[in-house]
Amino acid sequence: MNRQKTINTIYNNMIESDTYKGYIQVLLSLIICMMICFIMFIINIMTQELTLMLITGVMALICSGILIYVLITKKYRVGRNLIFGVFLFAIIIFLVKGLGDGFSPYWILLFPYLAFFLYDFRGGLIRSLFVQVLILLMLWTPLNQFIQYDYGKAFFNRYPVLYFSLMVSSISLGYVQNKTLLRLKGSKLALEKISTIDCLTGLENRRFFDQHSKDVWRAFQNKDAFVGIFIIDVDDFKKYNDRYGHLAGDEVLISIARALKEVVDKENGYISRWGGEEFICLFPDVEKDENLADQLLKAIVELEIRHEDSSVKNNYVTISIGGAIVKPSSSHRIDDVILSADQCLYKAKADGKNCYNSIEIQ
Repeated sequence: MNRQKTINTIYNNMIESDTYKGYIQVLLSLIICMMICFIMFIINIMTQELTLMLITGVMALICSGILIYVLITKKYRVGRNLIFGVFLFAIIIFLVKGLGDGFSPYWILLFPYLAFFLYDFRGGLIRSLFVQVLILLMLWTPLNQFIQYDYGKAFFNRYPVLYFSLMVSSISLGYVQNKTLLRLKGSKLALEKISTIDCLTGLENRRFFDQHSKDVWRAFQNKDAFVGIFIIDVDDFKKYNDRYGHLAGDEVLISIARALKEVVDKENGYISRWGGEEFICLFPDVEKDENLADQLLKAIVELEIRHEDSSVKNNYVTISIGGAIVKPSSSHRIDDVILSADQCLYKAKADGKNCYNSIEIQ
């Protein structure tokens, strides 16, 4: 499995960030619509408007039903389509019948704002235009013969224009809202990116690895594939800092990070700075961990960075690697795998450094 497939697998298991926002918007719309219908139902009882009382009562019940459906199923997209359809149907009845002494059809003027509140800019625009076309067809074509209320010629001329004016203002507000949200999302992504990057080496940091490793773990659970975690430590790094200075030590870490990343990227893995002189690698769908470790060890030795105080005989900067290989499942925890890799790192240090020690977890 290549890196792109791994990324796709992970993101297919993640919930889109806009889902919660859409869910809350639909719930708010349903609650508000339900309250309006209930209030109108009470008013129509008091004024003895029996037809309007029946319609608003039924709509209050429908809104309650949709609200319960959305709360149980979390299918907010279905819920918002039901809201829009039900209220559009009711307003058409108001328009045809001329209920409320011809006033009820004016509720349709709220539709552009409702559309842009429930949907994104494109969805709100399409639905607002659809309602505008529907109004024009009902008032300015032979379909107006089905209208059973004498509104007067002025209404037929002004009503579509009034709706169009409100639609234009809604489009303006929706456009501004859409641009603002895009900027906020861009800023959020930029901040998230900065917060997950190690400022010295340019690698992802521990925070990124903690989250990303859990995502990979969930994506590969119960699959017939191994995941490998390597913890890498620079040998005798404190001695290097004491002899050559911390600035030189920082340059060494940058060079090592660059060399390790080159190898890891070729193998479709991920690398992060774990802390201090330690790095951690994650290899989804790993096959031969020894070959990977040999490549990493060789890449650092080939840098030929002198280290006169190294306990390794070649007097170059070297690394030691501890690895843990496992098939992710619900019976294993990612933290336990990291702990096993860390224990293997200690064994590699005890074996003379500049080497690799690993364990395959069953």
